[in-house]
Amino acid sequence: MNNKDLYLTKLPNCISFKCESNEYNIFSPKYSHQIFGPIENIFGYQELNIVIRMTPSGSYYTIKISHKKEFKLQTDLYSQITEIKEKLTKHLHEESYCVRTRPFEAHLSKEKENEEFQPPGNIVRRFSCENGKRNFIITMGTFKDERLVQYFKRIQHLNLWFIDGYRLLDTTDPNWRIFFLFEKCAHTFRKEPTYYYTIGGFSCVYLFSLSRDSKRLRISTFFILPAYAATDNTEYHLLSAINRYARGEVRIDMVTCEDPDSHLQLYRSSFDFVRFLRASKNGFDPQKAKQIMKQLQMCLRQFRICVECWYLIQKNNKDFQKSQKLIRSRLENEIDDYFLETDEEKRIEKEMKFLHQVIEFANLLNDNQEFWVN
Repeated sequence: MNNKDLYLTKLPNCISFKCESNEYNIFSPKYSHQIFGPIENIFGYQELNIVIRMTPSGSYYTIKISHKKEFKLQTDLYSQITEIKEKLTKHLHEESYCVRTRPFEAHLSKEKENEEFQPPGNIVRRFSCENGKRNFIITMGTFKDERLVQYFKRIQHLNLWFIDGYRLLDTTDPNWRIFFLFEKCAHTFRKEPTYYYTIGGFSCVYLFSLSRDSKRLRISTFFILPAYAATDNTEYHLLSAINRYARGEVRIDMVTCEDPDSHLQLYRSSFDFVRFLRASKNGFDPQKAKQIMKQLQMCLRQFRICVECWYLIQKNNKDFQKSQKLIRSRLENEIDDYFLETDEEKRIEKEMKFLHQVIEFANLLNDNQEFWVN
């Protein structure tokens, strides 16, 4: 191992975010190449640790960097030392970054006293989990709302850490619909609890006008903070809010999703399958397929996945063979983006595993009556 290797730190392992809402809200990013470059290394430090602290809303940040040893030899390598704060702050909104800890602590205190932050947009959904111990709201707005614009500029950098190839949005485009997930947190130790809001995730959805009488809603980004990804049905509630908005708008033909990762595709497909089942209570009639697809505002691919799942759960050989035929037909027109698998039987096997997961998740969601009441 040469001298340089001793001072190399692999990313993003040494980086963590700490949302100052509770002790469990600490998470690590998935990617770092959009911040630090494609090599994803930091040079110049040993036992490096970077903590990016954020207020509950994500409106303010401060950075704490610690290390055991720093490279100080005056050699050609000295000029290659990574300027960590320079790299990080380049992507933080200039008004959200607190150079010193004291201003950050002041903003943190004000947020927790509910003096500085209120969720932007209009509340479109409320829900609870853990027997009512935790309460959430989902709000929605557009970039016509200046307060929403300023808040979104402060938090959208989070997408750079979790969505590969993310590009900052044009906040002058009125066709964006932004959905925010917030937890309503309480100071329970007080006689009269005060409340503050913690960001749990957000989704950016674009409204396309295909013609005067036809529009399409496309989910462009969908991000749930890791601490909330494990919370009951947060992904489903956010998807439900988006679909409810689509149902309330005239002339929206379908809701689509731009390059969903495998995690989102599973949640999205299981959510859509429950909707499909509820629209087909008396059984699925292929003659009414177009009518049901239009009613549910589904794109063709999602609808085909739902039909395949429906045939799979019928528990007879004839319908099982039908599902196999439908799966093969769909896969013939798709590229296997995840595994680049060329073997047809292995692709079928992988897709079958996915569909059974969709059915399993859908059954759990369908049994949750409280979810469908909200």
